[in-house]
Amino acid sequence: MRRKKNKPRPRAKQGFPENSGNPVPRRPVRKIRPTYRSVTGQMWSAKNQRHVGFESFGEKRVFLALEMDPLVLNYCEQPVSISYTDAEGIERSYTPDVLVTYDQELCSLPPLLAEFKYSRELMDERKWRRLQPKLQAGLEFAKANDLYFTLWTEQNLDPDHHHHVNALRALLRGPVDPAMETLILSRLQSMGQTTVEALVTALQEEAAPESVRRATWGLIASAKIHADFIAAGHPSTRIWPLNEGAAHV
Repeated sequence: MRRKKNKPRPRAKQGFPENSGNPVPRRPVRKIRPTYRSVTGQMWSAKNQRHVGFESFGEKRVFLALEMDPLVLNYCEQPVSISYTDAEGIERSYTPDVLVTYDQELCSLPPLLAEFKYSRELMDERKWRRLQPKLQAGLEFAKANDLYFTLWTEQNLDPDHHHHVNALRALLRGPVDPAMETLILSRLQSMGQTTVEALVTALQEEAAPESVRRATWGLIASAKIHADFIAAGHPSTRIWPLNEGAAHV
């Protein structure tokens, strides 16, 4: 029988050195392995310039949303292993799903440590009892390290947005040419809120329309241009520079 211990403060077991200025983990501390219980896999992340692993379709949707969020600088899946002691005095380990770092030039949001669960899991009494001490450990660890901690479910994800993100990623085939990117962003800055097709027309004497169109959608897909989606690829989609905030209705 294991002897009960006094409950210590949750601490980083791996991946996130405490009292070190909150360096952002660049690699996951736990390798995601295939399982028959859920959809696992990898996707390319432009934010992180590497493949990121996911343990469910819901996690993949979260990562796709983060890819499209212009405020997000980068993120790391399975970022830290948190050691904590459960109610029975047994030491255990908890690994949150993602740590999100925001661009401090665009906002003042602190890094976000998050867990994703399907809402049906939260309704299962047995699973909820197992999850509660993990969430408490995550919350206490976040407070001790100047982070924000939250729990996401599929109800936090917009299904229409997910559809557009997937469609946009299909349009994005490799990075946009730097010269074309500079040309498009410079003209968009002077035009302000406009449409994809209006931007293409404005640049038709400087670059081939199809090249401008393809590059513009690539910049939207990589969150360098804001868009008010009608449908991914639709010429009437409204676009505007990042520094203009939300679109005017």
